[in-house]
Amino acid sequence: MKYLARTPLLILFIHAFLFAQQPYVVHNVAVIDLENGSILENRDVTIDGSRITKIKPVVVDLTEEQNVVNGTNKFLIPGLRDMHTHSINTYLYDQFLQLMIANGVVGFRDTWGNLELAESIRQEMRDGQRPSMIFQVAGNLVDGKPPIWPGANVASDSAAAVTIVDSLTEAGAEFIKVYSRLSSKSFYALAKRAGERGIRFMGHIPGMVKVADASNAGMHSIEHLTGILRATSQYEDSIFVLQAKANGFWARWDLESARAVQKKITRLGISGFSREKAITVFELLKENQTWQVPTLVTNRAYAYMNDSTLTNDPRRSYLNKGVTQTWDVKNNNFLASRSPESWQIERDKYQAELKLVGLMHEVGVPLLAGTDPPNPWCFPGFSLHDEMGLLVSAGLTPLAALQTATLNPALFNNAADSLGLIKPNYRADLLLLNANPLEDIANTREIEAVIAGGELLTRDRLDAMLSRIFALNSKKSIHIEMVRILRGGTLEQALAFYDSVKTHSTGQYDLLESELNRLGYFLLSRERADEAIV
Repeated sequence: MKYLARTPLLILFIHAFLFAQQPYVVHNVAVIDLENGSILENRDVTIDGSRITKIKPVVVDLTEEQNVVNGTNKFLIPGLRDMHTHSINTYLYDQFLQLMIANGVVGFRDTWGNLELAESIRQEMRDGQRPSMIFQVAGNLVDGKPPIWPGANVASDSAAAVTIVDSLTEAGAEFIKVYSRLSSKSFYALAKRAGERGIRFMGHIPGMVKVADASNAGMHSIEHLTGILRATSQYEDSIFVLQAKANGFWARWDLESARAVQKKITRLGISGFSREKAITVFELLKENQTWQVPTLVTNRAYAYMNDSTLTNDPRRSYLNKGVTQTWDVKNNNFLASRSPESWQIERDKYQAELKLVGLMHEVGVPLLAGTDPPNPWCFPGFSLHDEMGLLVSAGLTPLAALQTATLNPALFNNAADSLGLIKPNYRADLLLLNANPLEDIANTREIEAVIAGGELLTRDRLDAMLSRIFALNSKKSIHIEMVRILRGGTLEQALAFYDSVKTHSTGQYDLLESELNRLGYFLLSRERADEAIV
């Protein structure tokens, strides 16, 4: 689906500049109160600078007045926040941020980002060079040995875990992300030190740590439902024995054996479900305020990546081809070898996770909406609407699903006195919708305008952003072509092709420096380091 701009860009930016310089009114709009789901009809909402200053019933018709946004037959909700992204550790960060804004996502939490880049982006926002967004960044994640991701901080023991906490805190990380291969000793040492330094930690439940123990240790949020399936299984103790065995295989890079054990673990997690045990665990999570970020949209993708009903998604046209080509199963060495039985196990797991989220909501476990781009079939901005839809499928009401992306993030960040609701003196992060999202959660996509920190972005301007990104990503990836050459030829041949295209290109190829950087990573992955640094 391609969006086309309807107004010249210069006019769009002048219009936005004028609105940013003086107060304006969203006139005769229905304001949705996300604390209780009530609707205040026929309201005038005044915005001055970055704040909402007044909300009052309509007295006179202001439709023809200057500095007025017509809200007749429209609905106003707080702006959305994606609580699990990877937007500030990628060369495509600018496109990711624009895609979020264009979809009404005015804030986010980056769970593995570049701290220096984050500060640079914040400065651009302060200077008015891009729409203002409130976000938090973790810095580099913390894993055990061997780490799943190259370049991660490795806490090989308790002392290393303490040192890493100190280093991240002093570098300006706003929270710490823990990962799957941390040993239990390193995890608890990290948790203790984080408490001493006054910094939150969140992330994956490590393989040898129980969910209840992690919650009691002060873990602030659990991502992707990691550990939840085994925590709600009557076979939890047996699962831990198998996990220790799997960890040994991973450490020796015996991938086939490790995956076979992980398959058994998943089966035991699903078949051993105990509602009584689940409720006990969920009551503890509720009491400790250990938030859950299910990222159902990503969990679903990994279960259905070989299903064309998921993968025939036209929104892939808004992302760089170098990203989306990695989403195809045939390009993923691990997934390409999955048996039909393994695919079915993953789908059974996802369906079990949907039911677990529904039960969490029933018990009162606090939930946050997060997506996890650029994981497969997870689109910056777009997929937060998908996530809310999946939460409704899991058993949440549209109101509760909306809260996971608005009010709940504010509560999570201790900012509910200024974010997440529409009230005087609150930050003006708002969505103007053409339909009521309380009736159908899909109506969050019916965006007429986005207001980010008081800045009005009309439908024309949002369409122009989307149109530019669509055009950028319509170009061919020079990286893909060069990799094709390298598979059967030499680096010299690939570079000669690049030079030829650069000299004679008519604009059909993406020639950004990042394309060459990605080629370097490809060579490194093939143990061709001498060529990668040419």
